[in-house]
Amino acid sequence: MRAPAENDPVLLTAARFVQAAMLEQLLGEKEIPFAKVSQTGFSATFGGTGGALESFLFYVPFGAWEAAREIAEEFFIEDEEMQTNLREGNQ
Repeated sequence: MRAPAENDPVLLTAARFVQAAMLEQLLGEKEIPFAKVSQTGFSATFGGTGGALESFLFYVPFGAWEAAREIAEEFFIEDEEMQTNLREGNQ
């Protein structure tokens, strides 16, 4: 197995719809590149729950992971769910 390169995508966290919107804005303001991937899947596209129940995975480049994690942990300091998700993204 090779060591990760600076631009390799790594998981930052999972986030629900509202948290994801806030995290997307926060990372954008800090100019940290990211990819937001929907976890909802096929059912939301065709009349499933989607919307407020939708959740996303956020990936950042390996080289930006530590800064992104610190920014997100500080911003979501009172959000237990996000703190747990950020810790789980570290594994």
